[in-house]
Amino acid sequence: AIEGVNLDDFFNRTAPTGVVSLPTATTLYGYSFYNNTAITSISAPNLTRLGQKDFMNCTNLESVYLPELQYAGDTGTANESIVNTTLCDTFAYCHGLGTVHLPKLKKAGQNMFYYVNNGKSTYNTITVLPKLEYVGNKMFRRTKAKAVDLGADCARINSDGFYDDTIDVLILRSTTLVVAATRDAVRYINS
Repeated sequence: AIEGVNLDDFFNRTAPTGVVSLPTATTLYGYSFYNNTAITSISAPNLTRLGQKDFMNCTNLESVYLPELQYAGDTGTANESIVNTTLCDTFAYCHGLGTVHLPKLKKAGQNMFYYVNNGKSTYNTITVLPKLEYVGNKMFRRTKAKAVDLGADCARINSDGFYDDTIDVLILRSTTLVVAATRDAVRYINS
């Protein structure tokens, strides 16, 4: 098992392969597994922060288990502006992604699930984000999913949060949700 990951440790590489376990890591600093096409699963039970593009282009990544993850983005900070201004791209182009377990994710930058499963014949499973406070800009852009469940803590869907997606069911549990005035964010509220 890998105990900690520094910036670019596995950037553009094919090692490690298969299941990656990070039992003690609490932070990834960006680009950690970028372009690693050999990993199929990530388990990091103590990880609370992700940097930018940590798993981007991991095209064979199927399963993500990050039960303590709270922040994903450029620096992984708790700063509220992360939702509006920073890149995230954490799982962008992870075409094989099926199971995503992020029960404590609060804030994430834009494009977090950009092009997930695009071009695949099967959609990913239900993505449940019960603690997410904001849907960042283009967070689910061109994403295919059976369902996305946003918990009661979700206060805002930012500009084009669901732009050009194929999500069969979007569950909105918040009673005070503010939606940015774009056609792709608003279409769910009106239907």
